[in-house]
Amino acid sequence: MSDYRDIFRKPETLNWFKAAMGMNITRDCLLDIVKEATHELYRSIRKKINF
Repeated sequence: MSDYRDIFRKPETLNWFKAAMGMNITRDCLLDIVKEATHELYRSIRKKINF
């Protein structure tokens, strides 16, 4: 059985880690944008209802 350090040194494994990190960063950025857009929509709807 190979040591876990050998597995982490493989280029294929590093590519998977980089892809996973990229997906997490993208998700976090998109989440902030979507949250702001939905809050703005909610504020707009509430403003129209209160008139």
